[in-house]
Amino acid sequence: VLSDPMKSQSGLTGTIEVWGGVPDYRLSKNFALQKRCVRLLFGKELTFDHAEYYLTCARARTFTEHNAPKNYILEHTKPIFNNNGFLSLKNLYKYFCFLEIFKILKFNSPIAVNELFALSKHSSNMLLLLPKASLKISKQSFVFSASKLWNELVSQVFEKPITHTSGIVIPGSAKNSDLSASTTVIKARIKAILLKSQSDGNAIMW
Repeated sequence: VLSDPMKSQSGLTGTIEVWGGVPDYRLSKNFALQKRCVRLLFGKELTFDHAEYYLTCARARTFTEHNAPKNYILEHTKPIFNNNGFLSLKNLYKYFCFLEIFKILKFNSPIAVNELFALSKHSSNMLLLLPKASLKISKQSFVFSASKLWNELVSQVFEKPITHTSGIVIPGSAKNSDLSASTTVIKARIKAILLKSQSDGNAIMW
């Protein structure tokens, strides 16, 4: 399980497509829990989060180490996430939302949910029409949030279709340029895009 980041975090991401669109401050405790688990399982530094930190046996810690001033600084988790290919909670939300929409559109199932999404007829980039939502809480819904995320990432995930000499874009003319792409390919691409975005900027601070 530990060798597969998605499986090791399955308990944290259950139905994340539904609740993951809330403001960041509401996810802060969940993210703190995720960081602590990753630090405990994959961290390289012994911190007060580890049971071994409190061992008093001389075979485990020398007398000098035991009497040294306690260091309560926790190891930064961003390098651990990036080095092990783990997605943060917010990026897991994006990952699962994009995949969920892809499967809904690809297989037209479930029909009741599929009818909530509509591709724009004026775009060749598979953009979705955003549902009308005026209230902030309405914009946190799965349909609105996932549609917005899809529109932000779709051009990076899919290959660009071939443009005819007449200037007409031919949908599906290039491999992996439309919904005929395999789920495995889309999984790999969306994860690579999110990991790259996650590793950009400050190397240790979120």
